[in-house]
Amino acid sequence: VIRKNKCLLAKGDEWNGYTFPAVLGEGHLGGRATAIEAMEEVVGVEAEAIHIKTALAPLMLYNPKFSTFKNAVATLYPAYVNYLPEPTSSEVDGDSVNRDDSDYDWFTFEEAIQILETKEEKEVLYSLVDNLGRAKQAGCITDNFGAWFGPINSSEVERAVDLQRCQVGSRRMTELANA
Repeated sequence: VIRKNKCLLAKGDEWNGYTFPAVLGEGHLGGRATAIEAMEEVVGVEAEAIHIKTALAPLMLYNPKFSTFKNAVATLYPAYVNYLPEPTSSEVDGDSVNRDDSDYDWFTFEEAIQILETKEEKEVLYSLVDNLGRAKQAGCITDNFGAWFGPINSSEVERAVDLQRCQVGSRRMTELANA
């Protein structure tokens, strides 16, 4: 979930540290409904407060730390807040508030890259920035809430996108070589 220039990350009883809010889907719910359920269950954000962007492709998080299953895949649906809720205490006071007191918080791209613990989580964040950039260039999304989420400068955006593409290409070549 994006709000201004920040993304939402959550903590849960089933995993250590922050990650993307998610729940195991129930068979009768579709992917988007499960994503909204995750926001309600994990973070306590009402369904009316978020909008899943159909112009943005879902992101795949492989072996998420919140799953006890081997070879699990989480489908993450990028979303924006429909209206701006009251800022969290860390946004009002800077970083002087202990984030350990909250089940979720909002992070800039740079903060999120530092806080996310696994390579797979960081790759998802890079993919999100790449998707956001392409959707924005195509006119599919706009800066409705002011600032833009992603690295602070454009050279960092290019580096992030190039790094993400290299990692994906390298992984694919290894898979083909081992086949």
